[in-house]
Amino acid sequence: MKQEHSEYVKSNKPDPAPTKTKLCHSDMITSIHVILPEDGENLTPEQFKRKMKYVTSSRDGYVKIWLAHNLQHEKNIKVTDNIWVTCTQYMTFTKRLVAASANRMISFYDLESTNYQTPISRIEGLVGIPLCLEYYKWGSKNNDGKCETLLAGDDLGICHMWNFTRADWHSCQYKMGTKDANNCHKGKILEAFDDQVAKEFDADLKQKNENRKMMKAKAKAGGNDSEVDK
Repeated sequence: MKQEHSEYVKSNKPDPAPTKTKLCHSDMITSIHVILPEDGENLTPEQFKRKMKYVTSSRDGYVKIWLAHNLQHEKNIKVTDNIWVTCTQYMTFTKRLVAASANRMISFYDLESTNYQTPISRIEGLVGIPLCLEYYKWGSKNNDGKCETLLAGDDLGICHMWNFTRADWHSCQYKMGTKDANNCHKGKILEAFDDQVAKEFDADLKQKNENRKMMKAKAKAGGNDSEVDK
């Protein structure tokens, strides 16, 4: 650290150890979200601070998790391939991190899972780009049986809402040909592809059978005409 008159002041903090891993984002940060400890935990202020986490998203396609008390990097999630992650949200009831991206996709991650980098649910094929997210956790007593609600506002001025009524909900909206599909999405894509092939095969077989019937009918009609001519 350099003071006035070119005097150098020795810092009390040692320089960080060199690391080969790039921890910071490589492009503009688009959102910062705070994950707070769960309600009902009897924590001291120090314990509360140590359980807090920051979530940052960026135009580099990544979401990063940081410990709030010392800003130490904890987790790294690649949401997309060099496509903007526009915003994030945390669903406190099901403990899922939500990341919206500029490819019209909303991904859900389980941060407590060992495979936290793979989304457990995904909403794809939105009409607009989701730019902001809001979340509400419902109380245990409500007439509609809702557990939590997720809202997304897009670049077309549309607000989308999803109401979830179960703790183990799974959303699997997908688009054909997606390269970022989960295993469940891949299974559904293959199933849809097989169904389409089967439909096309049945339609082709039906058309061939109809063509054969028409040819037989024409041949029979031609035979009758020849007999009449005679």
